[in-house]
Amino acid sequence: TPNSSDTDLFNALRGSIDTYYNYESPKCNDLDGGASDEDMGGWDVLACTDEAMPMNMDGQKDMFYADSFDYAGYSDFCQSTFGVTPNYNFTLQFFGGITDRDYMFSSKIIFTNGNLDPWSGASPIKSLKDDLPACYIEYGAHHLDLRPPNALDPPDAIECRKQVLGYLKLWVSQLRTQRE
Repeated sequence: TPNSSDTDLFNALRGSIDTYYNYESPKCNDLDGGASDEDMGGWDVLACTDEAMPMNMDGQKDMFYADSFDYAGYSDFCQSTFGVTPNYNFTLQFFGGITDRDYMFSSKIIFTNGNLDPWSGASPIKSLKDDLPACYIEYGAHHLDLRPPNALDPPDAIECRKQVLGYLKLWVSQLRTQRE
């Protein structure tokens, strides 16, 4: 409802998640129930289609042994496993991101990144305009902002969560006003 508190909204979200994941299970959010999207099997399909992300390691500027991405080998894996061939350019072609200017016709996207997130190089780290804010978490790793709060969270992660919540409230309020 329009007058729901943050706690009410998050409790409703939790109830929805509990219902989705535990419709037949007495365990709390049992994600080990078999082959379905809960076990991350869905990511493997995405990584072979829309989200193919080839990565090379040079062993000099990263913590990994030198290794080149094997396009032909990965394409063969995707074809034999899922019957699909990766489109390595899909994400950039469909969503943009080759340069920050690609996002200028977008709106209401919050770019959260951290210097420990290997994907941060593919996302703006500074706000592009009022409704394309960026929230940079200096010591943030992948999805830190989406994880439950932790006593060891860096202060900028705590601040980023507050900013994200503020933007979401603002945008929902604006949408409600437009619909009235």
